Amino acid sequence: MKTCKGHADTAQPGLVMGCAWYNADQWNRLREICPDGHDFEPVHAVWLATARKRMAQLAPHAARRGIHLVRVIVDVDELTAWCAIQNLQPDAAARAVFVCHKVSERTPAPHPEPNRPRTDTFNMAPMVAENWSSGGHPRTAL
Repeated sequence: MKTCKGHADTAQPGLVMGCAWYNADQWNRLREICPDGHDFEPVHAVWLATARKRMAQLAPHAARRGIHLVRVIVDVDELTAWCAIQNLQPDAAARAVFVCHKVSERTPAPHPEPNRPRTDTFNMAPMVAENWSSGGHPRTAL
């Protein structure tokens, strides 16, 4: 599972954390197009069980910080097209940014001061990517 994160210790209530969610019928193709696809679980069912477990572990920590977790279904064709436009390889970092992009499309950030122009659409500055499928532990971050 890939996630888009910023610093949760300084998170403001109402933030959304997108967790990449992959469909079984696209799993093998995803593994083929990603430069790090060899690091993915060979079978989607194994990845799915791990992703569900990790999301369940992360949910209470995120909720305490006012962060709402959402699954972002990643369509491989859409990811590939987006990466081509961005001139990126679909590696872990690009997939994390793609998920953030999808979250920001459907979750507009509240504007704290209506009379002041917005300088960010969705606080993406502190993003990092982490590959949970390799057994990494999610950092306390959004």
